[in-house]
Amino acid sequence: MFITKYFQVINLTMPSSWVALLLSFLITYMIVRVKFGKELAHFLGDAMFYFVIVWKFSVVLTDFKTILQFPLSVLYFNGGKVGVYLGVVAVILHVFFSFKKKRIMKEDVFGLLIGSIVTLSMYQVWVALFNTGPFGIRIVTVLTFLIFLLTVLLINQFKKMPKELIFLTIGLHLFISALQPAGIFQTSTIVMGIIGGILMIVMHKEKSNMEAKH
Repeated sequence: MFITKYFQVINLTMPSSWVALLLSFLITYMIVRVKFGKELAHFLGDAMFYFVIVWKFSVVLTDFKTILQFPLSVLYFNGGKVGVYLGVVAVILHVFFSFKKKRIMKEDVFGLLIGSIVTLSMYQVWVALFNTGPFGIRIVTVLTFLIFLLTVLLINQFKKMPKELIFLTIGLHLFISALQPAGIFQTSTIVMGIIGGILMIVMHKEKSNMEAKH
């Protein structure tokens, strides 16, 4: 979806994508806390914080000249798509080092997957609700992702087939993106693919380690 709606918060004009992301993070935190406990929710909260900080202040890298001329503009801009990908890298590093330090265990991988799915699916829902565009496509986007999320959260069988869930999620994002005006290779779809790929590698490595021990 293209971003057409902006919100005025005091003296700051915020595009609806910012609001959609923050609301998605909030919903994700609450769902993970209820479903997987406060420790994993706090861990995801830290990951969200790192993402926002890197994404927001990466504008220093993407538009250094403007920041030099107008330092306060860092409060009003972000690093765009480059900033999003840098933020994702920061989250991946956070997860990697947390695994190494045993702050999170292999049992938490499914919770991380659910957190990623909730965040990116709810982001699609909020963006479709906030912005203008073909009405039918917006309705399909909202209903499809809400029904998908309810299914994932209520059916425990998915815990036994996380790889299939990753493929299903990526496929759904690709399908909905293909219907939307912004096209198939939207940032949220690519991010879901990156996160899904990383989690699959982690799960494969853990499975290999367990088989080696036996």
